[in-house]
Order: sequence, then structure tokens, then C-alpha cells
Amino acid sequence: MDRNKGVEGQRICKVVYYVIMERRKTTLYLDEDLIKAVKIASAREGRREYQIVESALRAYFGRDLLEQLWRRNRLSEEAALAVAYDELKAERNK
Repeated sequence: MDRNKGVEGQRICKVVYYVIMERRKTTLYLDEDLIKAVKIASAREGRREYQIVESALRAYFGRDLLEQLWRRNRLSEEAALAVAYDELKAERNK
């Protein structure tokens, strides 16, 4: 398998992931205390209220975990791919 092709494919997937993420308007019924907390967080952080709610939902459902892992990653993309291929080979040889 051509490693460069895999890397390029990953880059394309990352771009597509961020490009096709659409937001849809929705209505939520929340406790008044939660609404106040969102407004306060919004003012403190200089972000919009929907961004605060979206961040909280992403954290609750674990959607932010992958982004956190990538931020902590010290490997280059090439080194990380090499580790992934080594682990894949090891699993296939079991």
C-alpha cells in the first residue's frame, strides 16, 4: 500500500469533514438557570450562545475527544502514520 496515497486521502477526508458540516436551526427547551449560564459563558468567552451550547453537546457526546487527542499529539503526520501501519501489521499477524 502506498503510504503517501493514504496521507493524501486523510487530508482530503479532514477537509471534507469540516466543509460539509452544516448547522441547522433548532429549538431547545431549557431550564432558565441553564439559559442564564449560557449567556454568562457567552459574554465571558466572547463567543455566541450557540457556540457555547454546541461545545457542551460535543463534550457530552465525546465529539471533541478526537480534536483534543490531535492537539496533544507530538508525532509528525508521517511518524503517526508509520506507527498506525506498524500496529495494523501486528494485528494482522496475530
